[in-house]
Amino acid sequence: MGRNPVFTKEQEMEMADQVKFLSNIFYGYTAIQIRKMAYEYAVHNQIKHNFNNTLRMAGKDWLTGFMRPNKLSFRKAEGLNKAKAFNKHEVSIFFKLLEELMEKYKFLPRNIFNVDETGITSVQDPGKVITENGQKCVGSITSGERGTTVTAVCAVSATGNYIPPMFIYPRQRHSPALENDGPRGAVYRYSKNGWINEDLFIDWLKYFAAVTKPSETEPIILILDNHSSHISLRAYEFCKKNNIVMLSLPPHSSQPLQAKKMSAKPATVRKVKKRLLQDKNKDQSSSDSQIDMADLRDDDDDTDVEDLENKCMLCDDYGRNNELWYRCVQCGLWAHAECSGYESPEGYVCDLCC
Repeated sequence: MGRNPVFTKEQEMEMADQVKFLSNIFYGYTAIQIRKMAYEYAVHNQIKHNFNNTLRMAGKDWLTGFMRPNKLSFRKAEGLNKAKAFNKHEVSIFFKLLEELMEKYKFLPRNIFNVDETGITSVQDPGKVITENGQKCVGSITSGERGTTVTAVCAVSATGNYIPPMFIYPRQRHSPALENDGPRGAVYRYSKNGWINEDLFIDWLKYFAAVTKPSETEPIILILDNHSSHISLRAYEFCKKNNIVMLSLPPHSSQPLQAKKMSAKPATVRKVKKRLLQDKNKDQSSSDSQIDMADLRDDDDDTDVEDLENKCMLCDDYGRNNELWYRCVQCGLWAHAECSGYESPEGYVCDLCC
C-alpha cells in the first residue's frame, strides 16, 4: 500500500512545469531548492505534509519520487568557467527568449527594467591632501578603516528612469539614524551579513511593484541575474500575480550584457562630443562620422583630457590673449564666444547638450 502522496499528480505536474520553465530561462533549480519549493508549495496551499519543519524542506525520498515520473534529471550546470559560460549559444538563447517575451507582451521602453545588487563600502576616500615636498607616505584618518559593506539594490528602466535604491545594512536591528541624508524615496533593510536574501528580495519586489504599478495592459519585464536570492517560489508567484515577467541573464554574463553596468567615463564622453561637434562643423552628418570607440576606451592618457579642456570644442583651436570663452553648463567643455553663437555666457549649452 505505502503512505499517501503529499501532492496530487496535477500539483506535481504544475511544480515540474515551473522547474522546466525556470531552467529554460537560466534559473536552474538545485535539489535543495526544489525541496524548499515543495515545502513552500505545501504550506502556501495548506496541504497536509510530513516534511521537515525545522529545515523547511521536503525529504530526499520525495525528491526522487518527484523527478522520475516528471522526466527530470540532474545535469551539471554551466557556470564554473566564466569564459565557457559566456558563449554565443547561451547569449543567443537569452535574446531569443527576450524577443519572444517582447512580441507576446509588447513591453513599452519605460516598462523594461534591469535590477542588480552592488556593494558599497563605508570607508571614505580622503582625496588629495597637502604635505611637505618629498614625503612618500601620506595618510588621512577616515572612519572605519576596514569598513563594512552595505548592499544597494538598484533598478533602472530602458528610458533611464530609476527606482530609488534599497540599502541592506549588516545589522541585527534597524536604526532610523541610518536613513539620515539618504536618497529620496530609498528604503532601508538589514540582514546579519548585509547581503540580500530571499526574504529581502521579496520585500524589494513589493516595493518595486508599488513604485512602478504594473498592470495587465502595461506589464513589466524585469531582467536580472540568477543569484540564489532571486530563485524562490514566492518571488515567482508574486511576479506572476503582479504582472511582472522575470528574465534571467545567462551565467557569468551580467558584466557584458547588463546595461546598468555599462557606462562611459566622463573623459570618454568629452572626447566623443568633441569629435562629433568637429564633424558637424565640417558639414558632415554626425551619424556618418567614424569614431573608434575601442580607441577611446583604451586611451586613458590624462594629457588628452587636459587638451580637451584647453581647446575650443567647436573649432579645435587653442585660445589667444584677451579672447572670451564660454563654458557649457552641462558637459563643462569650453568654446570661443564667437564659435558658440551666444551673446552671453549665462546658461550656455553646447549643440550636443541641447
